[in-house]
Amino acid sequence: MRWILALITIITLLLAAVVVIGGLLSPLHEASRAVELPAEPEAVFAIISAIEDSARWRPEVYEVRRLPGPTPAGPGGARYREVGVHGPVTVAVIEKTPPTHLVLSVSGAGPGFEGSWTFALAPIPSGTRLTLTERGEIENPVFRFLSRYLVGYTTSIDAYLAALTARLAQGS
Repeated sequence: MRWILALITIITLLLAAVVVIGGLLSPLHEASRAVELPAEPEAVFAIISAIEDSARWRPEVYEVRRLPGPTPAGPGGARYREVGVHGPVTVAVIEKTPPTHLVLSVSGAGPGFEGSWTFALAPIPSGTRLTLTERGEIENPVFRFLSRYLVGYTTSIDAYLAALTARLAQGS
């Protein structure tokens, strides 16, 4: 019986430590990754900006539907609902300057997560250098702790860039 009480105490202290440490972390984070892709910026931009087609080449996304209504980008912008391994995520086009710049807002990618993904494309001799930057805010201190120490801020970025690299390797 004493070992059960000791186990419950240890688990309680660990959970309390996670909450306290997560509470001390800033809810804001920024993470960035860059990759060189063997395609011209126009071709890369066409793929990343066709959000409704992303379920065809991103293994973690099962379905994408366009949502009605305006976006902060005005008439040219669009909103989408992605459904995938992390549940439903709402994506909105905030800025779009082909073929060099795309900003998407992302919400619902986890409890209390709001943020953006900024795609910066630059021509290089071998194709395109794509830099993807996530700026996010995680309100829940437990998920803040998990994102910082267990999952990592770049996990989603790395998966996206790997899928994009594979998509370009397939050709059109």
